[in-house]
Amino acid sequence: MKPAYPAREFILRVLYFCLGTAVCALGCSAFVLSGIGTDPFSMLMQGVARTAHISNGTAHIAINFTLLVLYFFIDRKYIRAGTFAALFITGPMIDAASRLLRGVIHEGLPFPVRVVIVLASCALIALGLSASINASVGVGANDSLAILLSDKLHLQFRWMRVAVDLTFVVSGFLLGGVIGVGTVITALLTGPIVQFFMPGTARLLYSILRRLTPQAESA
Repeated sequence: MKPAYPAREFILRVLYFCLGTAVCALGCSAFVLSGIGTDPFSMLMQGVARTAHISNGTAHIAINFTLLVLYFFIDRKYIRAGTFAALFITGPMIDAASRLLRGVIHEGLPFPVRVVIVLASCALIALGLSASINASVGVGANDSLAILLSDKLHLQFRWMRVAVDLTFVVSGFLLGGVIGVGTVITALLTGPIVQFFMPGTARLLYSILRRLTPQAESA
């Protein structure tokens, strides 16, 4: 177990995590507004909601709570401050980003333009997630699953993320979720792009820490 970060460094890491979450929210909002599918986890959430006859919000909480229980018994180190923070800040951030982008991104745009938007959204989601992971204060329960599998199975994160996303897609589809072109694109691309961004967002974080907390260890 790593010792707790000094207070100043912990605050900076939490802020970096929030910045990454905001970038993810921007990408998720653009993705949904494009109207050509939902991200894999949202598809699972939609399938659970339809099958159990509950709201999407309730389904989101139920799935994440189930994952938290799983982590509690497998390895509690995957339950951290960011895991809980993500439950409360991601939704409002997505709502705010949606209000900001709604007038620009919509289903009335030509299909090729919307495909480009989805690709850009994948890049934003991956960039934000890589920053959130490198902050090392925890990530959302659904995002932690690929990290846990990568650590336990000693396989690259990119392939575990693809496997988890495809599992979400198949499970959501079997439960009644609606699949779209964007869903498949995101399931296949997010993992590799996250891993591509990991070194860069790690360097940026440690550059900030070296400047503002000289005692922080370099990567």
